[in-house]
Amino acid sequence: YGSQPWFGRATSGVGDINDDGSCDFAFGSTEVLPPSSGFSGAGAVFVIWGKPSWSSSSEWPTVSSLPDVTKGFIIYGSVSAQHVGMGVNGGCDLNNDLIDDMIIGSNPSNAANAALYVVFGRRTSSSWPSIGYAYLSDLTDGVHGFVITPGSSTWSIYFGSDQTEGHPPQCIKDFNGDAIDDLFFGDNEISGGKAVLVHGRTSWTSSLAVSSFTVSDGTVFSSTGSFGHSVGSVDLNVDGHIDLVIGAPYAASNFGQVHVVWGLSLIHISQ
Repeated sequence: YGSQPWFGRATSGVGDINDDGSCDFAFGSTEVLPPSSGFSGAGAVFVIWGKPSWSSSSEWPTVSSLPDVTKGFIIYGSVSAQHVGMGVNGGCDLNNDLIDDMIIGSNPSNAANAALYVVFGRRTSSSWPSIGYAYLSDLTDGVHGFVITPGSSTWSIYFGSDQTEGHPPQCIKDFNGDAIDDLFFGDNEISGGKAVLVHGRTSWTSSLAVSSFTVSDGTVFSSTGSFGHSVGSVDLNVDGHIDLVIGAPYAASNFGQVHVVWGLSLIHISQ
């Protein structure tokens, strides 16, 4: 895995992504060197399958015992300096197949390569590649997952993955009322800050560019004061619809602000 893999750079529960009834968790390791690739700094995300009981500590998988598809799964970055694993989250069903999906952030050395990745859950552990690992590029084909990119717009290397202070991309439980979960993330390092809402859907292509968003794709919110530094969701007005919460800690002369967008009230806002 390299001399300094940075295991645990990000950690999170990811729901039940192998659909066996037990919740799973994942952690990012941004400096991992994938096997036989030469991709220095590609990074990886390690997924550990949950199970109903653990009779002893010896049952816990160790990094040295992976890859082993009966214990978990490894997703490696596909190019050098991709730094996959800067952010990780999950527990949302973005393709409406009733299985939890996983969100993976990166921290590339070049902002032109900024991206956020979604890997779809699968029915059983055995349905993941038997070798116990895969490269991210093989899983973002529109069938097994997809990638979100800035497109023609210029964003920062923290596009959707600023976990330097613990702010990962967020799963949103159906903001727009179509009965499909949504995805919410920020980039507080670009033009005062932005937050991006991506609507879930039943089918995906391999990539989605924020610069080409339509109303059905999602919405980009922009403001100032490191807007998008943190994002979250809650039904704040108790109307049965999830609302968005967006932090801007350096707004109002560094006093900070918190912005709230009511669920189902959204009008598309362009970049």
